[in-house]
Amino acid sequence: MLLDVQDVSVQFGGLRALNGVSFGVQEGEIVGLVGPNGAGKSTMVNAVSGALGRHRGRISFASHDISGLAPSRIAEMGLVRTFQLVQPFRGLTAIECVTLGALYGSGTDRPTGVPAARRLAEQVLAFAGLSAAAGLACDTLNASQRRRLEIARALAARPKLILLDECLSGLNSSEIDQGITLVRAIRERGIAILIIEHMVRVMATLADRIVVLDRGEKIADGPAAEVLTDRRALGIYFGTTA
Repeated sequence: MLLDVQDVSVQFGGLRALNGVSFGVQEGEIVGLVGPNGAGKSTMVNAVSGALGRHRGRISFASHDISGLAPSRIAEMGLVRTFQLVQPFRGLTAIECVTLGALYGSGTDRPTGVPAARRLAEQVLAFAGLSAAAGLACDTLNASQRRRLEIARALAARPKLILLDECLSGLNSSEIDQGITLVRAIRERGIAILIIEHMVRVMATLADRIVVLDRGEKIADGPAAEVLTDRRALGIYFGTTA
């Protein structure tokens, strides 16, 4: 098991955001994490990535306990994330932004010096379909380009597992299709993916397994085809259950 989440609970004052949630991600697997707003999805991603250090339970990555480690240390081990609200570095170009990801990512095969990191960034931008935007300022990119830039910056860190937090949100149908193709290509590189996404067609197309959360509890965990035909899980997915 590449990522192993065991009995994780998170509480903010009197609100329990996660309550004893367990699941895993195998090497090369795409796992969808779904549920209505407030289900605990982003809290889980924050816990796994180290952004939320205070939680109960155990999180292991590549057989190492990463509970309580800093996000930078977790990224060095090969677990990186994107953010739902994309906030590119103001004043930097796309190539400079991705170069930073190359410099501060996984300790495995880290580029030696800025020129090597920039060459890696160029390769990643090409992979993400952003070569033409390499010299553009990050804050001038459109929504689709910013989403791809967020993914490219994470990929430049050479992950074994990438956490994609609504990476296709706000895109039109054509851009979503292109995003699906990009996510598939990431998996073809041997990178495992934990993806949060509200669109059923995205999960039906991409996910091997789906984990459903509701009010901090795990409600379902199984093959995508089974979860997406489970009436209770679908009701929770769309937020239609009482």
